[in-house]
Amino acid sequence: MSISTDIILLYHARWYITGIVLGVYTVLTFRAYRRLSKVKGPWIAQFTRLWLLGVIYRQRTHLELYSIHNKYGMLLI
Repeated sequence: MSISTDIILLYHARWYITGIVLGVYTVLTFRAYRRLSKVKGPWIAQFTRLWLLGVIYRQRTHLELYSIHNKYGMLLI
C-alpha cells in the first residue's frame, strides 16, 4: 500500500475512528463517575473538568476549593 492509499483509507474511516474514540471516552468517564459517585462536590464536576478549568481561568481556584472543603468536608475514600 502506498501512502496515498493509506490516507484515503483513513479518510473514509474517519467516522468509525471518531465513534470509537468517543465511545472509549464515554465508557471511561462513566466508570470514573460510578466509582466516585459517593464523593460529594459540584454537580458538573462529576462529568467534566470544564468546571475546574473555569475556576482556574477566573483565578479563583484557592477560594473555590476552600469553599468546597467547608461545604462538603474532607475527602475520605
